[in-house]
Amino acid sequence: MSLFHSLGGQPLTVRGSGTTLGSGSFTAATFSQAVYYVTDLGGSSASTAAIIKVLVSGTVVWQVEQSASGIFHINFDTPLKGTKGQEITATIDGSGTSIINMSGFRTLNLA
Repeated sequence: MSLFHSLGGQPLTVRGSGTTLGSGSFTAATFSQAVYYVTDLGGSSASTAAIIKVLVSGTVVWQVEQSASGIFHINFDTPLKGTKGQEITATIDGSGTSIINMSGFRTLNLA
């Protein structure tokens, strides 16, 4: 059984794009009891040194440099876990057109 199913999560996806910064967020504003998990990142960048980041409430919790322009896919076997009631954002920062897609799920933590 996957972590998603064992936690009873609701699947989510978000997409962001821009000419120098692509950004997409799972926002917890409506769900103060929600915990967000990131399972996959994908997208593309025209930059050969784009920085891909995952942030929880503006704090970087994961980061990597994409060493070549083109398409990428990153799978987290153990999903990145956010903080209860806090937004998770994925960004890609490069010198050209960038697209980022973030997939994951949320659970409601009522404890």
